[in-house]
Amino acid sequence: VWANGDWFEGQWMRDKMWKGKGKQTLKDGSVYVGEYLDGERSGSGVMEYSDGDRYEGHFKWGAKAGKGKYVWANGDWYDGEWIGDVQHGLGREQVIRSGITTLYVGDFAHGMRHGRGRETGMGDTTVNEGIWESGVFIKPIKFARKEM
Repeated sequence: VWANGDWFEGQWMRDKMWKGKGKQTLKDGSVYVGEYLDGERSGSGVMEYSDGDRYEGHFKWGAKAGKGKYVWANGDWYDGEWIGDVQHGLGREQVIRSGITTLYVGDFAHGMRHGRGRETGMGDTTVNEGIWESGVFIKPIKFARKEM
C-alpha cells in the first residue's frame, strides 16, 4: 500500500519493481489486472475505471498501445489500434447521440477520425464515406466494400 492509497498485489522483482501478472487498485477505485514489466503496465490487461469506463487490450510502459477495446459508461466504444493512450491507426467506433447510433470504420490519428473512413447509421445506411481530418468529415469518396 502506498501513501496515496493505491495498492498492488502480484509478482515483484528487485525492490518494488512489478514484473509478470498483478492487480493494482487505485485510490479512486479504478482497478487494473494484467501484465507488468519494470513496474509499468505492459502487455495484456484490463483496466476498469471508477467512472464505469473499461479498457481491455495491450499496454506499453503504462499507456494503451497496440490493439484494444475501450467501452465508455454511456455505451460508446472504440475497438482498434492505440499509441500512447490515444486511438491511432485502423479502428471501429460506435457512438450514440440523441438516441441515434452510428458506426465508424476507418483511420484514426491522435484520438480523432482522420484519413479514410465510413460512418453508417442503423440498418447499414451510409451517412458519410470518404476523407476525415481531425474528426471532421471533409470529402466524400465512394470506397469499394472490400477496401473498408
